[in-house]
Amino acid sequence: MSFHEAFVWTILRSVVAAGLAVPLSVYLSRLVQQSTGRSRFWWMLLVLCPLVAPDLIIGYGYRSFELSLLHRPVLNHWFYFVLVLLKFLPAAAVVRICSPPAPVSKAALHCARLVESRTAGKRQHRSMRSKTEWLRHIPVFGIVFLLSMQEFEIASLLQIPAWTVHVFDAQAGGLNPVATLKLLIGPVLVQTIVLV
Repeated sequence: MSFHEAFVWTILRSVVAAGLAVPLSVYLSRLVQQSTGRSRFWWMLLVLCPLVAPDLIIGYGYRSFELSLLHRPVLNHWFYFVLVLLKFLPAAAVVRICSPPAPVSKAALHCARLVESRTAGKRQHRSMRSKTEWLRHIPVFGIVFLLSMQEFEIASLLQIPAWTVHVFDAQAGGLNPVATLKLLIGPVLVQTIVLV
């Protein structure tokens, strides 16, 4: 697989992982926020464990299972995707928990719902509700996208084609720095757009 194909697959994988992380992070953040006292600490610790687990340990731990999927590349890719999603889902929950409250309060949404009898009121209510929901989801999507796009260790240990693995292999093979910088233009551009 060429660098550009691996780059496209990495972007697609990251978009799907980030898209799935948005609704799953709602559930995880509610689970943590609804707990109280000592149980909240334990729930938070349980949620954060996958995020702070070293990638090399995860990769080595699942390498023997991955070898059984060596002749089934599709299952191997799905397995890697699930590992990446589980690894970075806690980051999505933390972003959701630590994010500021929605710019449109629940009281404002209720008032907008009360004036729904007019056509303009219906449009205003839908606009306010979608703006409130999207503003909460954008940072969650962005952080999971960036983290999964940058993931390297698990992909290299499970022999998954990713742009980061291609760049590392090219550097280990003696690629000159100017050619490496040319390879990095596309990934850095995509990540900059997501950051902005």
